[in-house]
Amino acid sequence: MTESVKLNEVISWKNGFFHFEGNEPEFVLRKLSRWYNVEVVFKRKINDKFYADIPMNTMLSDALKALELTGVVHFTIENDKIIVN
Repeated sequence: MTESVKLNEVISWKNGFFHFEGNEPEFVLRKLSRWYNVEVVFKRKINDKFYADIPMNTMLSDALKALELTGVVHFTIENDKIIVN
């Protein structure tokens, strides 16, 4: 299954999507932070996993709203810093 997940990531990347399949929030937000050039600060450890395909041309605020809809995380944005509450 690991090979399938990695293949899905590569295909999604080629097609202009971030593909998250059972990834820790730290992994997801690290990828987004590099893409959008922002810093991420975690206020607490989050043990849930994310499953999502997010278009790479999505505005950062919309990507964060989509992740918030899971009910797992809430974000505050201060300058170029995302704070995970």
